[in-house]
Amino acid sequence: MDGRIKAIVIAFVIYILLTAPGTALQALPQAVGDVPGSRALFLEHYLLANGTVIEGKSPFKSVNFPTYWYNENTRQLNGRIDFPVNDSLIMIFGDVLTLRGNFGGGTGNKLFGVYSLPVTADQAIIYSIDMSGNVVMNVNKKTFVLRPGESYSYTENETLRENNALIEVQYNHTYANHGFIDKRLIGARPVSP
Repeated sequence: MDGRIKAIVIAFVIYILLTAPGTALQALPQAVGDVPGSRALFLEHYLLANGTVIEGKSPFKSVNFPTYWYNENTRQLNGRIDFPVNDSLIMIFGDVLTLRGNFGGGTGNKLFGVYSLPVTADQAIIYSIDMSGNVVMNVNKKTFVLRPGESYSYTENETLRENNALIEVQYNHTYANHGFIDKRLIGARPVSP
């Protein structure tokens, strides 16, 4: 995205945030270039898909491929890190999928490195990160600031036809801002709780 388009997008987001009813901002995020190179923001998206077969038969789906683990107490991020952890890394996006119900089960997750903003991460657009770790993002047709330690959740429903089965699925999305983590605590250590 060239500089003019990026500036227009950021100005539009700021305008929406300042003029939206019920929106109160204490401070607008600074440019992402101000984020120190020794830290990266950790943002996770949890998707819980709870499915019920309401007609016919559907094969049971299994998701069982956890590739990382985050320790909230020590702020260590361990597991498969298949992207460069360097001064350009500004955010790590963790995507977690859990299946429940009688059509599937299990949990899997994966990490992605982010080196420039704005970026689309799953169903969210991440516009900026400031020095305090506040994230300006758009998800579920809403633009808002997600501060460190905060999360945003919403639910979607879908009815699927798979072969001869009719399946109702409830998707519970949660985006959680874990704030900045020290890049020295990110490593390819074994995945374990």
